[in-house]
Parts: sequence; structure tokens; C-alpha cells
Amino acid sequence: MPPLLTGAMLGSTALAACCALAEPGRSGRGRMRASAVVMLAAMVDVSVVGALLPLVWAIAMVVTGVGAVAADRWSAHRTDAAMLVHRGLSSIVMGALVLGHPGSAHGGHAHGGLALGVVVMGLGAAVIGGGLVLTGRHLVSTARAAARDRVAALEPALMSVAVATMLLAG
Repeated sequence: MPPLLTGAMLGSTALAACCALAEPGRSGRGRMRASAVVMLAAMVDVSVVGALLPLVWAIAMVVTGVGAVAADRWSAHRTDAAMLVHRGLSSIVMGALVLGHPGSAHGGHAHGGLALGVVVMGLGAAVIGGGLVLTGRHLVSTARAAARDRVAALEPALMSVAVATMLLAG
């Protein structure tokens, strides 16, 4: 993977994790924060370090991401529900893309190779487009909100950038 794409993927994932961590505290947010940290650790390991098999990271990302979304029942508002769906889809797509990631880790693993099929590409496009729309919508609705709320609104767009760079690398 070219260093510029690796940097973009890691940078956007790190910033998305920071947005998730900065989101105002509510009950049940610990799982979502843990999911963001697992996703960041997976991206660093798969692209730079290469200590664990990508399959382990893929399973960890999907389980923590979908589990956090399933446990988060904080609002029935449409934008909040859309954010939950986006987070769940992002976890699934990132887990699938980690399996097919070409890897630039030193002595990296021979990836089992998930051919980027139509389903993964379609889900990736949905995550990218949905993330941009959600961020725009959330920024408009939080224009007069606290700074933490506005920072947290950037998470979907940053996850979209991470997915887009992984799709470009695949």
C-alpha cells in the first residue's frame, strides 16, 4: 500500500476514534468507545505492525462494532438511528476490508484475501455516501451546540475516508 494511502487511512481512523471518544457521555457509550479503539488498533496493526492475523482483527471489529450498536438504545431520533446504522455498517465493511488488505506491515501476513466483491464495494459506497450526508446533517443540527457535539459530528465523514482509502488500496 502506498505510504500516502496508509497515512490517510491511519489518520482518518485515528481522528474518527478521537471523535467517538470526545462524544458527550451517556449511559452505554463505553462500548462504542471501545469499538473505536479496537478499530484504530486493528488499522495500526494491519498496516504497520503485523502482530496479529487480520482475521482476528476483522472478528474483533465486527463483534465490538455491531455489539456496541446493538447495546446503544439512546434515542429514537432519525439522525441518531442513522448514525447507529452507519457505525454498524462501518464495522462490518472495515472488518471485511481488513481481511483483503494488501498490508504494508514488515514481514506482513499472507492475507487470506477477501476479493473485493460487489457486496463489499456496495456496502463501502453506502458507508462513504452515508457518512458524508450524516456529517453534513449533524453539523447543521449542532451549529449552536457545544464544541464536543460538533467534533463528534465529524465521525461518520472520517470513517468514510478510512473506508475509501481501504477500497482504493484493495
